Amino acid sequence: RVQHPHVVAVHHAEQLDARRALLVMEWIDGPPLREHLKACQTLEPRAAAEWIAQAADGLAAAHAAQLV
Repeated sequence: RVQHPHVVAVHHAEQLDARRALLVMEWIDGPPLREHLKACQTLEPRAAAEWIAQAADGLAAAHAAQLV
């Protein structure tokens, strides 16, 4: 229900049992953020602030759609 550049689309969600869920999500090409951060070891404050702002924008979109 959320279409936003900073939100990955979820195509299917299913509760498998009391402890496990299944999510089928949009494929985003590229390395995981964890690998990027490990490779650069330090992140400039401006870059960190931009990434945090993008995550906050995506969270705000999910909140506006009453998903969060």
